[in-house]
Amino acid sequence: MFPICWILGICLPCFTKDPKDRRAAIGSAIALASYVLLLVLFLVILPLSLGWCADDKWRHRSIAAQGAPSTQTFKAIGDYLGFKPGDTDTIFVPSDAAFEDLAKVYGLKSAKDFLSPKYADLLTKLGAAHTVETAAYKAANLKSGQQLKTIQGTTLTVTKAADGAITVKGATNSAKVLAADRASGTAVVHVIDKVLVPSDVYPTLLGALEARPGLKQWAQLFKDDPAAKTKASDPQFQGTYFAPNDAGVKKFVAKDQTLLGAFGATKADIGLVLAYHSTPSAFGYAQLANLSASQPLASSLKIGGVPEPIFHGVKGGRVELWGTLSLQDRSTIVEKDIHVGAGVLHVVDFPLVPDLETSARQSVTQAVEGRADLKALARLINSTGILDELDDPAFAGTLFAPTDKAFEAFAKSLGFASVDAIYKFEPLLDAILGHHLVPEAYPADRLKQFAPFTIAPFTGGNLRLGRAGAAGQLTVEGAQNKAAITLDGIDAGRSVVYKIDAVVLPDSVFPTIIAALDFYASTSVLQNLVKATPALSKLAADPKTAATVFAPRNDAFQALGPEFVDLVFAQNATRAEGLGYHIVPGPARLVPVGFKNGDVLKTLLKGQDLRVEVKAIEDPPSNTKVGRLVVVPTGGPAATAQRINIFAGQSVIHGVDRVLVPKGI
Repeated sequence: MFPICWILGICLPCFTKDPKDRRAAIGSAIALASYVLLLVLFLVILPLSLGWCADDKWRHRSIAAQGAPSTQTFKAIGDYLGFKPGDTDTIFVPSDAAFEDLAKVYGLKSAKDFLSPKYADLLTKLGAAHTVETAAYKAANLKSGQQLKTIQGTTLTVTKAADGAITVKGATNSAKVLAADRASGTAVVHVIDKVLVPSDVYPTLLGALEARPGLKQWAQLFKDDPAAKTKASDPQFQGTYFAPNDAGVKKFVAKDQTLLGAFGATKADIGLVLAYHSTPSAFGYAQLANLSASQPLASSLKIGGVPEPIFHGVKGGRVELWGTLSLQDRSTIVEKDIHVGAGVLHVVDFPLVPDLETSARQSVTQAVEGRADLKALARLINSTGILDELDDPAFAGTLFAPTDKAFEAFAKSLGFASVDAIYKFEPLLDAILGHHLVPEAYPADRLKQFAPFTIAPFTGGNLRLGRAGAAGQLTVEGAQNKAAITLDGIDAGRSVVYKIDAVVLPDSVFPTIIAALDFYASTSVLQNLVKATPALSKLAADPKTAATVFAPRNDAFQALGPEFVDLVFAQNATRAEGLGYHIVPGPARLVPVGFKNGDVLKTLLKGQDLRVEVKAIEDPPSNTKVGRLVVVPTGGPAATAQRINIFAGQSVIHGVDRVLVPKGI
């Protein structure tokens, strides 16, 4: 009662009419309020500040209350897989940052890229490795040294520090608990800072081979083959790989020393053998056990463009595999479903043996791509689609391969600033590549023995193999020039590749317009007329001239009669006009892709245009449709293109059967 009375005694006088009494009462009230505030400060706020701020456990609780690390990635994975926590589950959930770190290891841009069918089995295994279903353990119930069994069958070991910090150790790494006791229904969730990786999960195939015991010899084979090593080191690996263990390799080598050269003596075959142990499709062990034995697996090794088969079956409840030359030596899967990248690895107890007598060591394309001084040719091969045979290891042929320096000189002769500029002319690429490829393999000893002799390349015409100089340097000669052959041929399976020091020109590729007209005897009249016309001769001699030329043959001029030729082409002015009517300036127009039916083309003769008609006709030899080009002038009969797509620098020439006569002549 005393405090109440005291307060009333102070406050009531505040309402008196006497000013002196009221001022005294107000002063007393202010003093009372100050005492009360001081009392609260010393008795309540100060003890809380000193005690709670020094309490580490409270500090952890404060951080958790402010918001734990995000776990949206794990939730998205659970939704993707259809995972629902059980009532008695304890789930150690990696944070979003933990999954981003894992995504980098797998060569992904972000953790969202894991949400793909190719990673479904991996995500299922990872999710199971973080889930304990025996009880919902809150942080207070976890003890240091406690072992928790996950639904994947692995064990998590708990370490609990004196300050309450918790660490869980998995098969290959440990993670710290960032936020404990987050609820998911009746399940308990603990947020951790790393993804716990099981012992049968690896980012790359090579990493798995190097880390797992008993696979050292097979891992070494990958290291000995640069191309195979690169593929095995790619975290984007997909498919299935069957890796023989060391015991199986030892058993095989003891049994057969010849086929694989004791795994190292014949290194050219190692890449083939390594490829034969993989399939482009991913097969888990359960899938292999349920596959029909009548349908072999398609391996990654192709022979004649067809995947070499891997045979399989089930015996005694175990999956067996065997190759085309190991029908009596069955291989059994002894370790299964090891995740590597986006694929799966199974360990087998004996190698699979392909038919190496049939297998080619490498395709022509691979042989060219493997040479530092043949980059231009490699790009040319990849830029044209007419010779897919070069990707087939069973293809048998001879490729004369111009070096990069040879291509640079070739590009310069055609007026191009660089080799890159020629790749937009696919018909030109086809003509060049086809002229350097012969559909028959000529080993070096055969060239030496039989030269000189003539062979036929893919795109027609002839190549002559001859000798030059006192040393008898072997050469390959085309319609316009020849190149020296470097005889240390590059092995390309059943084919052979020889480097040469120049691009051998066929009769459809020339450096200039005038050079093309000069080459053909049938265009000698046109050539002489152009040379005699100053306004045109300079353009015709410049490889950088870009135009489409309709070139009449000699008999076309003869059909007009000598009077007409003298009238139109004798004087320089009329000659320039008449010849200019045969030239369409601008980028070269190829048949048939460069024209549309009914196109009107502007010529060098001002005010006088040409109209073209493009028709598709059957080509009986190839059973395909080809373009037929008709050129219609304004003052004379139409002309038909008889020889098309003759490259002349950056121009193109189409040979026609009539002189194009403009209106008024």
